[in-house]
Amino acid sequence: MILDGKALTVTQSYSLKHTTQSEWNLPVFSQPLLDYELLNIIEEARVNNLQHFYFQLLNSQEAVIGRANAYIALTDFATLESGMPPSLIQVIQNIKKLFPKFLAFNMLECGFFTTLGEGLEVSEPEYKPAAIQAVAQQMENITKSHKVDFLFFRDIPLEAYETYRKILMPMGYLPTLGFSNAVLELKQDNLAEFLKNFNSKERLKLKNSLFFKEKFNIECKILTDYKDLCPQLAKLWKNVYQGSTDYSREYLDEKFFYTCSQVLKEQSEIITFWAEEKLIAFMLNIFNRDEYFVLDWGVDYEFQHYRQANLYRAASVISIEQAMKHKKKRVAFDITNYIPKKLVNATIHPLVYFVKHTKNPLLTYALAVGMKGQIIQPDYEDFWQINPQLNQYQELDSFIAQEQATLLKRGFFF
Repeated sequence: MILDGKALTVTQSYSLKHTTQSEWNLPVFSQPLLDYELLNIIEEARVNNLQHFYFQLLNSQEAVIGRANAYIALTDFATLESGMPPSLIQVIQNIKKLFPKFLAFNMLECGFFTTLGEGLEVSEPEYKPAAIQAVAQQMENITKSHKVDFLFFRDIPLEAYETYRKILMPMGYLPTLGFSNAVLELKQDNLAEFLKNFNSKERLKLKNSLFFKEKFNIECKILTDYKDLCPQLAKLWKNVYQGSTDYSREYLDEKFFYTCSQVLKEQSEIITFWAEEKLIAFMLNIFNRDEYFVLDWGVDYEFQHYRQANLYRAASVISIEQAMKHKKKRVAFDITNYIPKKLVNATIHPLVYFVKHTKNPLLTYALAVGMKGQIIQPDYEDFWQINPQLNQYQELDSFIAQEQATLLKRGFFF
């Protein structure tokens, strides 16, 4: 694949077992989510029975200058209910009782299944366009031998939007809005200094969330060895999964938590809460390079002080403190539920998807427009203030709608 004078070839494997950690985690790379050990927990745990594809990009001298992660996932779009009116949700639920596969499609996605982040990286910026084109072509090749309905490039940050747009739109992709990322940049090295950045009202809320012992006799334990708790973790996580109305695509079972405990022995920990020696809530966090990821949350909704104790807020504050102790530079929080993340001063980052149906451009348009309506976007006021160079996208919903409509008017589909 040659673009702008950059000649790239792609090597593809179906399992990380076909390479080694040292061959995949080259010093030229910096995206922590693309590192071997973090990708391996999803493969080893067989989350959602994904079909995995790992790409390495080589230049004309056969040096590895890029890498990417992709997978085929069966995705039920009926689960993305956050922006749907209740009447439509009921109609869809009734249809699925008769036709369980209604709105369920095989997606070939470049990205990450259980968290948010760009699934492709290169060692030098000038290789980025050629790398996007090479990976896109490799994904097209995969559709010839695997059942795939849609192609996805997930979680594209706005600063990379034009680069992806120039490559992918001529190939039949359309942009749409995805779930946003909540990221807290850490500028302090201890919790006391961190809390000084808040006004008195917000600081009191955060401090009060840590008085769970005094108010409710709840114990907190931070564990790095949690393999014996995996059945309980899976049960508490399932409570949250079943109660979610925002996002419930992945299904994490006992094997997932066990795999995390074994594969990420030095790179994961759980913040656990106990009442009368019973586990009532936990937050699973992983960390790599400069990043600390708040990955999963589980809770016993039947615990009598569940609402008053506000353990999610407490776990978030403790996670920030742990990230500081581990000398990390930022905390990335889990998907959706943005209010408690804003309370700790996390900045909400908008992310864009590029989507394409493998055969029918009209279905590309339908999915792009439909997803933009389904996924409710939070307030990005802080993001625009911090990133004035991206203010051309400030009316983001209208901007994406215009991108879609402009292509339609130009006869893009015909």
